[in-house]
Amino acid sequence: VGGGMATTLADGRILVVGGVNKDVFLSALQNQQPDYLSHPIEWYRFNGDVLLFDPSEKKWSVIASGSEFARAGLALAVLGNKVYVIGGELKPRIRTPKVSVVSVD
Repeated sequence: VGGGMATTLADGRILVVGGVNKDVFLSALQNQQPDYLSHPIEWYRFNGDVLLFDPSEKKWSVIASGSEFARAGLALAVLGNKVYVIGGELKPRIRTPKVSVVSVD
């Protein structure tokens, strides 16, 4: 989840949101595509899954999924059982001020 963000919750679980698509990103670095920045947002395939890791069970789960979480360079804020996904890039050079919320039970 390069470019994504992780945070440790009060109970020790780890939440991971966003990140670039490794294959798309590495291809752009290796092939220097002149039109790389001109594609629609969906083309970049940023990670839209909200992942939760439970170290006591050594298990990952997807607790939410959607385009509102598909960002890179975002910030996270945890308040109780809510995690706020703040800003980030929707695609290279295009940032959003949007705040999305996911509940963690």
